[in-house]
Amino acid sequence: MQTLKPLTLAAVCLAISTLGANASETVNECSPTGDLNYVCGIKNPEDLAIVNRNYLIASGMSPKSGLHLIDTQSKTAQRLAFTVAKNPQYKDCDTAPIADELQAHGINLRKVNRNQSWLYVVNHGGSEQVTDLANGKGRETIEIFAVDTRHDKPTLTWQGCVKMPQNLVANGVVADKNGAIYTTVSLHPNDTAMDFFGTRPTGAVYRWTPHLGAFEKLQGTEMVGNNGIEISKNGKYLYVVGMTQIAKFTATQPATTVATSQITLGLGDNIRWSGNRLVVGASRLENCPSTGADFSCMTGYHVSYVNPRNLRITPMLKGENTAEFSGVSVALPINNTLWLGSFHGDRLAYKPLK
Repeated sequence: MQTLKPLTLAAVCLAISTLGANASETVNECSPTGDLNYVCGIKNPEDLAIVNRNYLIASGMSPKSGLHLIDTQSKTAQRLAFTVAKNPQYKDCDTAPIADELQAHGINLRKVNRNQSWLYVVNHGGSEQVTDLANGKGRETIEIFAVDTRHDKPTLTWQGCVKMPQNLVANGVVADKNGAIYTTVSLHPNDTAMDFFGTRPTGAVYRWTPHLGAFEKLQGTEMVGNNGIEISKNGKYLYVVGMTQIAKFTATQPATTVATSQITLGLGDNIRWSGNRLVVGASRLENCPSTGADFSCMTGYHVSYVNPRNLRITPMLKGENTAEFSGVSVALPINNTLWLGSFHGDRLAYKPLK
């Protein structure tokens, strides 16, 4: 087994983004491979959010990748620009980010009414490399946008941002109807990538409220590699995905653990609502040793449904990595089609659901 060197979260992001990179860099075609079809030209589409049955928004976890609007009918993508209308509730940023320099990681949509939603975006500093963020450089923020769906295509209006605490790098994000924002931090400053494959907690959930005006750690939400996050329909519970575990916490300070479940097929990453169930998709670990695993043994991907009441996991499917597509980080069923995002590469994948 190859031993991992101590790494910060920033270095981990760069390290895992090279998995399969040599193969994918030589492939410029966007033709289907196996049972996967592609929407190309999207750099590192790490997370997905459903706008409606016709559109998805994809993040771009790479410098200057930005946000992307996916037409689920025509299977095409376009870069999302936005207008600006500063909301006084979000005071941390005097100016909006440059659309062409967004480095968007986790994203989440909260529906307000039939024609409007709020989009929350983890932004890693715009044009800066992720390595700078571990030193407190760059614009490490949660950016907030209003999404208007009254017209043929959704449009975005930037409302403001909330800054992360010094030296903390955000991963996933959700918000409740009262304006509280919850974000995951996978690695605290004194932890290393080796700790991802151990049992000691490395991260936690942080909450921002309009009243407090700053993030605070929710005590009791510590896990190994806090990553994807969702919130219950009534706003009372948080569903948090760690390295190989899912936890259900109360959205309180301190938080109480309601249930936990082990992801048996592989890693955890982003988690999303699909009707009345949750769905999680990520890399498989079938070729990894029972102890001493590292990132090099990730192969293929898995998608599973999760019961929001007791976190019971029901495997949905398994797939293989290809030269064209690997590093699955999110899975979203929509219109009898399964959409797959990736933390590296230049495309989204989709396949019909049987």
